[in-house]
Amino acid sequence: MRHANSLLLVGSFAAAAKTEYATESGRETSMSFESRNPATGELLGVHPEHDKKETNARVQRAWDGWRHWSRTPLRERIAFLTRLAELLEERAETYGRLITAEMGNGTSERFFQWLSA
Repeated sequence: MRHANSLLLVGSFAAAAKTEYATESGRETSMSFESRNPATGELLGVHPEHDKKETNARVQRAWDGWRHWSRTPLRERIAFLTRLAELLEERAETYGRLITAEMGNGTSERFFQWLSA
């Protein structure tokens, strides 16, 4: 079932749920997003909305991380990316199941089975 205020995010619908709460300055509204398997409607997770302050803090952390990474020597980058590739291969089945649930089909799972073979 699709909600009137749903968003299509990378193949799956995320329903926006509004929550009202009282503050000293009056009533505020916050939205969270539900990630659902489009084939079954199963709830996969609920993700909170971030206010402007939190969004700016996350963008700043990303920028700081990029600056640090850009100054990291090549040998360290290679070692990090090699280890990351190893971890992704070790967890391919888990990620395949997650992506399959988010997309609502078996294509992703078959891809990850092939990748890990």
